[in-house]
Amino acid sequence: LHCIYCFAATRTEHGFAELTLEDYYRILNEAKQIYSTIDIHFTGGEPLLSKKTLSVAKYAKSIGFTTRILTNATLIDDKLAKGLKSTGCEKVESNMDGYDAKTYDCFRGVAGSFDATIRGIKACIENGIPVRCNVMETKMNIFGLKKIVDKAYEIGVREVCVVPLESGGRAKVNTQLAFQEDDVEELRAFYKDVVQWFDEKYG
Repeated sequence: LHCIYCFAATRTEHGFAELTLEDYYRILNEAKQIYSTIDIHFTGGEPLLSKKTLSVAKYAKSIGFTTRILTNATLIDDKLAKGLKSTGCEKVESNMDGYDAKTYDCFRGVAGSFDATIRGIKACIENGIPVRCNVMETKMNIFGLKKIVDKAYEIGVREVCVVPLESGGRAKVNTQLAFQEDDVEELRAFYKDVVQWFDEKYG
C-alpha cells in the first residue's frame, strides 16, 4: 500500500538486499543472548511481503520470544492466518484509520484496501489470533473514532489503540495531518467525550 503517513517511506526502485534466514536467526540469537530481548514485533512497510517472515517468526518463538505481527492485513487469507497461528504469533496489529472504504482507502492510497483489511482481520480472529486495531491520530480521521470503534467491535476486535502521529517519512511531507498546540483543548474535550461514550456503550 502507499499510506500517506507511513514513516517507512522507502523507494523500492533502488532495490535492497534482503537478509538471509541465517542472518535473521543470528540477529535473533544475539538479541536474546546479548540484550535479553523478550518480545519481537515484525513490522515494515509490510512484513508479510517477505516469504521469510513465517519462518523467522517460528524460529523466534522456538527460542523463547513472544511475537506479534504489525501488518495492514490485506494479504491475510485463511491459509496465511493458519500459517501465522502455527508460528505461535501472540497477536496481530492492524491499522483501522477509517470505518468504511471512503474514510480508509484515502489513507492507504489503494482502492479496495479497506475490504481487504477487514477480510484479513476476520481471518485472524476466526483462526484464534487476537487482533488489535491501531488508529493513527490525524486531523483527517480521529473525529470518526466512535464509528471506527463500532466497526472494529462489529468484526470481532476487542482492542483498539490510538497511536500518535510520528513526524517522519510521508507524514513529514503531508503536514496537514498533524495536530498543533492550539488543537490540544479541542482534542482533550473530544477524548473525554469518547471515553464516556465508550464506557456507557461497551463497559
